[in-house]
Amino acid sequence: MTNGQIIQEGLYQRTDVSPYMHVFAFHVPLFMRELHQQNLYLKWFTTSSVEKKNHEHVRLFFGRTTMDGGIEKNKQSATYQICNFENRQIYFRINKTPTTYSEKVLTISDKVDN
Repeated sequence: MTNGQIIQEGLYQRTDVSPYMHVFAFHVPLFMRELHQQNLYLKWFTTSSVEKKNHEHVRLFFGRTTMDGGIEKNKQSATYQICNFENRQIYFRINKTPTTYSEKVLTISDKVDN
């Protein structure tokens, strides 16, 4: 289909066309024209950051040995574990928690001051 004209009649039956195909054929060209008129570009609206975050979460979770909960008593879903980890990361970043620690030596004396 170009500019609303059917190129080859009968290529798809009505029952073969999914809503997904319908959107691409009839609505995406309209959206693209509207973006162009507003000097916007489709590449500005990517989901690559979301896909990257998903990849990091999956890699982190499935790289562990306690997949899907570990010990039965403390079993938690994968989704809960991933969200919990993400929340901790955000908390540490917001509160500027140091990522490295220096060793400190404590000296305990036997003297008791009265």
